[in-house]
Amino acid sequence: MFSKLQINKMRLSILSTAVTIFCLYFFQKAQFPKLNEAFVPANIEAEECLTDLYLQQQLAMSPSFKKEHEKTEEQALRFFRSYYGRGEKSLLGGFTLPIVIHVIHQNGPENVPDWQIIQAIEWLNDGFENINYYDQGVGVNTGIQFCLAKRDPDGNATSGINRVQSPLTNVTDDLAMKNLSRWDPTRYINIWLVADANGAGGYSTLPASHGSPTDGIVMKAEKIMNVGSGHSTMIHEMGHYLGLNHTFNGGCTNNDCLVDGDKVCDTPPDGSTAPPPACSISINSCNTDTNSGFPTDQDDLTWNYVDYGNYSCRAGYTQGQADRMCYFIENVRSSLLNTDACLDPCPNPFIASFNSSATDIMLGETVNFLNTSTGGNNYEWQIDGNVFSNNTNANYVFNTGAGDFVISLMATVADPNCTEIYYDTVHVECPAVASFTAMNLETVSGGTIGFINNSSNANNYEWLIDGVVFSTNTNASYTFPSVGRYKITLIATDISGLCQEEYSLFVNVSCMAASFTSSDLFPAPGDNVGFINTSQGGNSYTWTINGNIESNNTDFSFSFPNAGVFSVCLEGVNGNCEDVFCQELFVFESGGGECEGTFVRRIGNSLADEQAYFLLPYKNGNFIIGGRDDTRSILLEVDASGNILTQRAIDFTNGNDFIRYLIVDSESYLIGATRDQPDASTVNHVFKYDFENDDFIWVR
Repeated sequence: MFSKLQINKMRLSILSTAVTIFCLYFFQKAQFPKLNEAFVPANIEAEECLTDLYLQQQLAMSPSFKKEHEKTEEQALRFFRSYYGRGEKSLLGGFTLPIVIHVIHQNGPENVPDWQIIQAIEWLNDGFENINYYDQGVGVNTGIQFCLAKRDPDGNATSGINRVQSPLTNVTDDLAMKNLSRWDPTRYINIWLVADANGAGGYSTLPASHGSPTDGIVMKAEKIMNVGSGHSTMIHEMGHYLGLNHTFNGGCTNNDCLVDGDKVCDTPPDGSTAPPPACSISINSCNTDTNSGFPTDQDDLTWNYVDYGNYSCRAGYTQGQADRMCYFIENVRSSLLNTDACLDPCPNPFIASFNSSATDIMLGETVNFLNTSTGGNNYEWQIDGNVFSNNTNANYVFNTGAGDFVISLMATVADPNCTEIYYDTVHVECPAVASFTAMNLETVSGGTIGFINNSSNANNYEWLIDGVVFSTNTNASYTFPSVGRYKITLIATDISGLCQEEYSLFVNVSCMAASFTSSDLFPAPGDNVGFINTSQGGNSYTWTINGNIESNNTDFSFSFPNAGVFSVCLEGVNGNCEDVFCQELFVFESGGGECEGTFVRRIGNSLADEQAYFLLPYKNGNFIIGGRDDTRSILLEVDASGNILTQRAIDFTNGNDFIRYLIVDSESYLIGATRDQPDASTVNHVFKYDFENDDFIWVR
């Protein structure tokens, strides 16, 4: 047993070497940044496995891969917390996964013969089963086996070995090398054998890469020529492919054995990559074992396949590692289980197929399926994996619900290796149509909105607000308690009760809205004017006239003592919310007599044909008049006494036109529309106009 002091000295030496390697790698990458390209391995002579560096570059290069990797690890963590929390002992294996070998060579020793590849797969299976040479009294049978593919992606017979001559056998570009030869990575484990993986024994992708163009294992070809434990590089890299980390991953940190280190609870924390001088000598590089996973301090697993060190010491995987690999096979790499690549090819291949009488139907309708297979004498029809017929042809009544249903026909003969399957999808539409109208899509806190159900072919309903049911009546109403944006959803169930459809609208709820109406906008001095409060959501009010508080009642009346322009405002308050609404009132002296000379005229000529259509309050108590003269649109700014302050004439059409609509927006711009004839609309314009600076923001 080495002492802690000896181990620490070794760790310092190892750390120094690792830092040098790490810096060389990233210095090389800094010179040639290829963030949008594939992995280019560093030239690291002493590195046994580049999987960790490969993963780090994937995470740095691709945010989408980083997200997928984090999601995959989080799902595994949730599974094992629940699994071990229930006291389960181990996952059951029983898997056989297909492998295809791509030999990338230049007719050198890396062009290994078929027999060595076949033997390498046998030893890989021995290691995962923990038998023969690899049964050293430690490790477990993982329940995982492998086969050299017997069928290629087209179902033809194959040796499972492809050979490509290329200088990329000395790997300088990972993706370019893999593009030379690749089979569907969702159906095969691709292993590339090369002359030089930049000094490393190999590297592998992790489960988050499943199905991607780079997915698989790269190995130095000479590694499969070794015997016994020296051959364990393939076992090591296959462990990574199936989700295992190095046992020394994360060093000695061990606060939670499902999160820290290699994320396996029966492998003790390991802070060293140093080999023991002999397999019989124990190393203990960490004293954090008892923090999580172990009742007592444990030696490092120098015999583990995904540890570094002495090849001759490698002898097994733990049950926890087997569980982790089985989890990733069943949940991430499960498509490897749905392939016939490990079966002998069918000696008399045939084709399974059928025609569907319809693929888009309503609930309750029947679809007929006509078998058009060119071979087979036994048939099995399934809907979403459930058998519904063994006849040559079949039909099915779709009365269980709406959605997409996968129909499959499996055709077989006496030879168990001759099975063909054909798929089609039938979309079933629910007859119910969910629909409703809202009496309003905006209200204030405390306001109530009614919802009118317009659904058809339905007789049961659920009304939800932000996913929570608030009514099961045909129509509904809801009082909104607070400010926010609410999603109102109606779920309508069809008359048969077998399917549902839904429809949603959004309602905006503001704090409150102040408003009122006036009994007279143009009173004479001494007239009493009533103001009726029409606000929504307020619970206290303040009335002001020209800034002076006049009342705190809900409604209000006022007698104006003299002529002038008066600004009447209502401020409403509800908690921390408030709103203000104002109106301008014009109090005029009444009187008779001649009015000659008192007209507001843009030109000042009583013979000019002028007409006003709009009078709007403007800045500083002034007003905007919009209308026309003989042929042009006119805009005037006048004061409360009727004096013209600014006058503008605009010719939009080079003919007759006039201001037909006009408003003042919140920025004091004029928004208007023109016409060329009072009773026609052959030529129209709309505009946004900065009257103060005589600048058209836009004209349409």
